[in-house]
Amino acid sequence: MFKNIGKKIKTLSKVIFWLGILLGALMLLVPFFAAETANTSPTTILLAMIPTYVVMFVGLWLSALLMYGFGELIEKTQQNNEYLAQIAANTIKEN
Repeated sequence: MFKNIGKKIKTLSKVIFWLGILLGALMLLVPFFAAETANTSPTTILLAMIPTYVVMFVGLWLSALLMYGFGELIEKTQQNNEYLAQIAANTIKEN
């Protein structure tokens, strides 16, 4: 479960990002259904919701970047630790 956690975090980051994009795209349909009950044009409601969508997508993108970067950091740290262990083992063998 905890093996290769960096790769799992990176994969989770991608999944969350694309699910967020999909759900955001589905939310774009809401104004067209809400316009019927609000006696307003769908365009008016859509234009009112655009700032919300922009903030949502930017927040989703930034959180995905941070999560992916954290996964990358874990992977590189694990690689560096393995490399340092090999160097230490070789140094001990030589002495």
